[in-house]
This record gives sequence, structure tokens and C-alpha cells, in this order.
Amino acid sequence: MLRVHQMVVVPTLGKRPGLPRLQALIDAWFDYVESDTFKGGCFFINALFELDDIGDMPANEAVCTQVGAFLDMLEKYAKEAIAAGEFRRDLDVPQFAMALYGIDAGALIWRALGRAKSPFAIARKAARELLKQAMA
Repeated sequence: MLRVHQMVVVPTLGKRPGLPRLQALIDAWFDYVESDTFKGGCFFINALFELDDIGDMPANEAVCTQVGAFLDMLEKYAKEAIAAGEFRRDLDVPQFAMALYGIDAGALIWRALGRAKSPFAIARKAARELLKQAMA
């Protein structure tokens, strides 16, 4: 967990709130999963799918807490971009965060299936397009 924090969250902290911070988070997450820290993809996404139907077990709760914190961060950074005038005021922030996280998860699925030579390049492009759609 510390490695994820160091590689994904810390690079965002020195960035200006708004689009620069959100872009740094997206880039850092893709850099992290592309580094093959976990050969099977993202530990948290894998664990979430594996543990989601077992109920209130400590492992499930811990994974949900971590994934929830990442989603909260996506939403917070999107709200900062709205406040900075970089994103549309009418942006549906939860929908935006879901779409962005879906792109992240989709890249891992495509890689696992061998669907593309560069699934993360495709995902990064999709994330850039989503950001453009959200812009003011």
C-alpha cells in the first residue's frame, strides 16, 4: 500500500489543484500499473473483484476502503478543476470518476486478454478524451 501511495498519490501533491493535479494522478496511476509492480494487474482491482461477494470480512473492507479512497480522490480533483474554471460547472462528477476508473480497469482487462499491443496507450488516449469532454 505504501508503494502505491508513493508512486500514485505523492506525485500529485506538488501540483496545482485542478486539471494539473488530476492529470498527474492519471499519469501516475498508468505509470504504476505499467511498471508491472503486480504482474497480474492492479492488486486492488483484482482483490475487489475477488472479495466483493464475501460480505463484511476485514480483507474486503480494507480493499473497499482503498479503492473508495482513490475514487474519492478522483472526485475531489475533478471538483478542484470545476472550481478552477477548467471543467464545466455542470459536470456530473461521480459519472466522470466512474468513467475514468472504468478506463483504468479496462486497460488492465485488455492487457490480460491480449486485446491490444498497447492497451495503456489506448487507455491514456481515452482518458485524455474524457478530460477534454469535461473541460469548460
